[in-house]
Amino acid sequence: MGGVLLAGTDMQFGGIMLHRELRNLESIGMSRLEVITSATGGCAKALHVEKHFGKLHNGQSADLVVLNSDPSLDLAALRDINCVYRSGKLMWPTRGDEQPQ
Repeated sequence: MGGVLLAGTDMQFGGIMLHRELRNLESIGMSRLEVITSATGGCAKALHVEKHFGKLHNGQSADLVVLNSDPSLDLAALRDINCVYRSGKLMWPTRGDEQPQ
């Protein structure tokens, strides 16, 4: 019917609840890649900001999370973060003894 299913929450414990929501979307039959898209590029498109956010393209903002394992195999990998970049700069880890692997 043309509807779009997106992931997101405005709850106090948003990050925790978002991971639960992503698991719920998988349990209703969405593929893991569809689930990830519903929380990233799908949201950017719904908000009409897909020209600047939601996908990696030359000239777009480079806010990204690098994971230690593949979330297309297991969504739990979304919680196993190696490092975080914002606007192309390494934001986490910040201490020298916690360099990304």
